[in-house]
Amino acid sequence: MKYEFRVRMQQRHLKAIVGALRFRQRLLAGDVYGTIGRAAMDAWGTLPDVAHGAYPARKGEKGVVQLEVLKACRVIEDIVWGQKRPVLAFSASPDGRLAAELLSQNKTKERHTRFIVKLRKGVLREIGWAVEFELRARIGHLDAIVAHLDVGPDVIRRVDSQCERMKAVAWQIVGGNYGPWFTYRTRFLYDIYSAIQHEEGHWRYSTVTPIVPSVPLLEISRHV
Repeated sequence: MKYEFRVRMQQRHLKAIVGALRFRQRLLAGDVYGTIGRAAMDAWGTLPDVAHGAYPARKGEKGVVQLEVLKACRVIEDIVWGQKRPVLAFSASPDGRLAAELLSQNKTKERHTRFIVKLRKGVLREIGWAVEFELRARIGHLDAIVAHLDVGPDVIRRVDSQCERMKAVAWQIVGGNYGPWFTYRTRFLYDIYSAIQHEEGHWRYSTVTPIVPSVPLLEISRHV
């Protein structure tokens, strides 16, 4: 069987999926600040001036917070990769090849036009993993991200301490894993992730409602 799934999506879905593939490849290639660091600053920047519901009030000056995040990211880079960070172009990576395949199927330039993407067996699951990877990073669940690094437990403990430093200063999370759904992009990633999880049979709800109401969920159907 050539294809396992047909996915009906918009340009914005495709852009988010390719972005998630790029996010994972860049982080695993050693770009901590360009991935987790920027996610941390996005989270800090969207906190309210006054505490509201699950959102704490934003604390600190942007320059000070950014410097703390940058320092933590550089320490993680040095702990895990040292001076020998792998250099691999996105186009040459497995994620990059998958992204190129997805982009080649898109024949439209209209932002809101929905189109069909055909996925080979296993590709939907790969996309789901990449989207979940970026989603967890953006809500401050850095423990799950660190688990993907090819390092031993001693190194993970040292990296965890820097992750806790970032979580405290940017997400303003102390002693917990998850932050609120901060940004439009985070909510959008959650919509894509939930649609894939539901199709794979791992979703705990019988129906899935998009968090971003202006954009319909992916329509996923099995190809027979």
